[in-house]
Amino acid sequence: MPEPLARCYEGLPTPRLTVVEPEQMPAPYRELLVHDGTMTQTLEGFLGQRLALRVLAQERRGSSLWRQVLLTESVGGRPVELGAIQIDLTCFDEQARTLVLEGRVPLGRLLEDSRLEYTSRPECFFWTEADAAMSEALCVTGAQRLFGRWNRLVGEGERVMAEVVELLPPLEAAPVRRVAARK
Repeated sequence: MPEPLARCYEGLPTPRLTVVEPEQMPAPYRELLVHDGTMTQTLEGFLGQRLALRVLAQERRGSSLWRQVLLTESVGGRPVELGAIQIDLTCFDEQARTLVLEGRVPLGRLLEDSRLEYTSRPECFFWTEADAAMSEALCVTGAQRLFGRWNRLVGEGERVMAEVVELLPPLEAAPVRRVAARK
């Protein structure tokens, strides 16, 4: 169980994750999850709008920040991703660190806007049945199958800037709008 997700379930039964090979991921999840960019940028391209961040829970221990977040459409507020993330604050300059701690900007947007060098390294792709907490956060009913990924954002000197587990709600297949590649 990836550490960020395990933190969400401390003392509770943990969800069962079933690993999925990238080529076996169904559409549109393959296009949205199987890539080496941030989910913020990918979902913004798919939806054609910027995303908003809602912090559901947060805890800071020294230079490490853990939080559970919800990315929502900026227009309409529909939840589009549930995330559990652990961030190493020492990887960010003072200005970016302040923005991370404020919790108003999705990390992927902050990385792009700050032009911080990083590499996205997905560790695995999976599906799980939505439990009550996931269903409530993502506004889904019943035990629906949710697809996700476990990803590491690696910065200068191979330092892990963040480790994140990202879950998407049920989505209809739609053409993915490609966003410009990072330079």
